[in-house]
Amino acid sequence: MVLHPRTLTTNGTNPHHVNELALIESFRSGDEFAFVSLYNRYKGPVYAFCYKMILE
Repeated sequence: MVLHPRTLTTNGTNPHHVNELALIESFRSGDEFAFVSLYNRYKGPVYAFCYKMILE
């Protein structure tokens, strides 16, 4: 079963706060939208972390 992040929420009230575990599970099931959602959520922080590590 592939869960779509558009329909999941962390607390059932705010559709913009997608349950991260559900996104990961959907990604593991092959949901490309879940991958894109996770990528977009973490690309900035991962880039900043890597950039900082290179400078040190």
